[in-house]
Amino acid sequence: MSEHARDENTPSTGAAHDAADLDPTAVDDLFDRTERRDRVVQLGVVLGCAALCLVRPASLATPARVAYHLAIAGLAGASTASGLTREPFADRTIAAGGAAAAVGTVLGLVRTTERLDERLHTSLVRGGISHPRAITAGIGLVAGAGSLALDRVLTTRRRALVEAEAAAATAPAGSSAD
Repeated sequence: MSEHARDENTPSTGAAHDAADLDPTAVDDLFDRTERRDRVVQLGVVLGCAALCLVRPASLATPARVAYHLAIAGLAGASTASGLTREPFADRTIAAGGAAAAVGTVLGLVRTTERLDERLHTSLVRGGISHPRAITAGIGLVAGAGSLALDRVLTTRRRALVEAEAAAATAPAGSSAD
């Protein structure tokens, strides 16, 4: 956290109280750093997922299949942790718990997702598609790009709310922040 945002000797008491300690000039710095890190992680997750879409898990030997599923679970965990630590005042414990839950969910649904993947692959082959994995990777890239664009819009709105809260918290008593 930026030294401008909060006195380092004062422990955080939660997002509602941290806004009162926030230096409005530090809001941009806090969001810029967390957004930059988050964009890099999310882009890596989208590209990693698209690359894994090129692999047909049903054709893998058991050790490679386990590695494949662990890679997908790791990407889900990284994405979740990144999303939960996006806010400048985020709780890292909650992020770790969320990441563990995402990994567990992905690993718990391995058989189901693998069956769905194989059905999709078989349907594309029956439909005359000669490279079905390239199609699934393309769909993954388009969905990932859409997700990143939507996230960008939501982050801009969240940032405006935090800036307004910081301005209201630092406004002189009795003044209106309209």
